[in-house]
Amino acid sequence: MNNIDNRDYFRLSDKVDAQYKLISPDQVASGTAEQHFSDAAELSVFKKLYALGMENQEILRGLDSQNHLLGNFLTNISHRVDLISQNVILNDYWDANALSPNIIDISGGGTPFKDHQYLADDTKIALRLIFTEAILGIFCYAQSRNCRKEENSDLYRTGVAFIDLNSIDRTIITRHILRQQLHRAELEKDNEASEAP
Repeated sequence: MNNIDNRDYFRLSDKVDAQYKLISPDQVASGTAEQHFSDAAELSVFKKLYALGMENQEILRGLDSQNHLLGNFLTNISHRVDLISQNVILNDYWDANALSPNIIDISGGGTPFKDHQYLADDTKIALRLIFTEAILGIFCYAQSRNCRKEENSDLYRTGVAFIDLNSIDRTIITRHILRQQLHRAELEKDNEASEAP
């Protein structure tokens, strides 16, 4: 299975907030996508917390296999820290009402989004994606691949390909997709169970 097939497999319909800034092609090589957004410092902290959480999961799995009680205890502490940090984030920074999800489809290779501005093919942008349910955001560079007007709308649907997405951002997208797929499978199972005679 090639990379395109892999990206198509790890794809789902879901709502994610996307904001972008037009940039020149030379800015892709000379800086980071974060530098184009005023809230990059806050969102970068959330991503660091997420990365630490992933590392902790691996460590806790190893500890749990050696000492189940110690593994459970540290897992509980980890969950408490997660809840406290999420509460701080929600109170001090996160305003989901200020976001306008405009992505309904995302994969590890790129995403389409809707916006009022037309972007010509190969336009370079700095892109900020916010996954509202996970309280998590990523920054990356992207390049427009196609842009077309939506029927009966003043919006354009622009498909972009990510440029050199780093491993943590790719992991965030992949895990987001897998979580959503699992959640939907559980909902379908619950619906089938409730409809059964």
